[in-house]
Amino acid sequence: MHHHPIVWLKQHVALMVETQHIASLSGFDQPPQHPSVGAFGTDAKARVRSLFFLWKEGPKTLKKRFGLQNLGIEAGLNPGFAASPFDAQPFPCPTVSLYMALLELRDKGLYCAAGDFYIDPWRPVNRAVITHAHADHARYGSRQYLAHRASASVLRLRLGKDIALQTLDYNQSVYMQGVRISLHPAGHIPGSAQVRVEHNGEIWVASGDYKVRDDGLSPAFEPVRCHHFITESTFGLPLFRFPPQEQVFQDIHQWWGQNRSEGFSTVLFAYSLGKAQRLIKHLNPATGPIFVHSAIRQTNSALQADGWDIPELPLPSEGKKEALKGALVIAPPAAARGTWLKAFGPARLATASGWMALRGARRRQALDRGFLLSDHADWDELHQAIEASEAAHIWVTHGYRALFVRHLQDLGYEASVLETPFAGEEAEAEA
Repeated sequence: MHHHPIVWLKQHVALMVETQHIASLSGFDQPPQHPSVGAFGTDAKARVRSLFFLWKEGPKTLKKRFGLQNLGIEAGLNPGFAASPFDAQPFPCPTVSLYMALLELRDKGLYCAAGDFYIDPWRPVNRAVITHAHADHARYGSRQYLAHRASASVLRLRLGKDIALQTLDYNQSVYMQGVRISLHPAGHIPGSAQVRVEHNGEIWVASGDYKVRDDGLSPAFEPVRCHHFITESTFGLPLFRFPPQEQVFQDIHQWWGQNRSEGFSTVLFAYSLGKAQRLIKHLNPATGPIFVHSAIRQTNSALQADGWDIPELPLPSEGKKEALKGALVIAPPAAARGTWLKAFGPARLATASGWMALRGARRRQALDRGFLLSDHADWDELHQAIEASEAAHIWVTHGYRALFVRHLQDLGYEASVLETPFAGEEAEAEA
């Protein structure tokens, strides 16, 4: 007796997913063999009917019907012929391959079933591998964390000093249930990493956030060859092409000097983790005194504890009022909404952000100046990273993902949207 094909699929495909079985269902000569699943059976008509149903349903319908979020399906026609269960005429036998993706999207985040861990989960989980410490990627509540060694103190600052945290150096590997995990420089902010996941010869790289250009602070981005590359697309439009860093800092120093000569203080808004330290690294104190907001100094202290060479800078409250005149103050964007700015007297306001490439962005934020400086990859850098990965499939997350996926497909890439709540620079505004 043979099951109806729908019943068979519900039972046996589900079992294959649960056991992470990889099966090739391609007609009569290669029935799937598995202790929990068994073979199709000996009835040719039943096997062809099952195959035809699976082929006809299509990947999207099957995923929706059976709730298989990590099921990959490849369908085609076997060049051989089989007896049709519907009439006596021969027809091409459908060839359907089912495979388990090494990483899958679940309601808590990007999950590796083989290793039983998540990458940058947005809800509490048992084991979380963290790409970097920005708030949209590192969230409170997980039982165990794995991250780069140079992000340990800032993760404890943001998630709690008592979190269970294991750290790795770049290119160092650890195994979780036979799955090899290693971290590689992402160039985004101090301690940021791409997560390389390898199992049974399949390699995925979750890049988190990244930039390709070397900022002189964080270790420079290193391309990692893989089969599947997960990329952000925060600035995935051709209008986002950023100038050289040296030019940006030259413009900042020139504007700051002009403000000083005209009796104004300069307030430069930047994210407290990453962008602020990049500014501190490259601003010349010979131009004038530099102060930082308390949130930035707190972050600096945590990074210094992990070995980052970041100079000590005073808070505005620690300086004399006369010293604030003509000074430059680095503050997180949230500081613009309070009364904190009133302490500086006449001041001119600016921000350093990739969003300054958008027309009207500076005016909408009531800023006197905007500097085009980002810790994310611009349009050209996204292409550089994708090409260097040599990946067979590109998965695009936060940013202009649908447009960028369509663009990649036009270039000949296999590309798909990966829906996540990551927000890029929007979330970092509060970081």
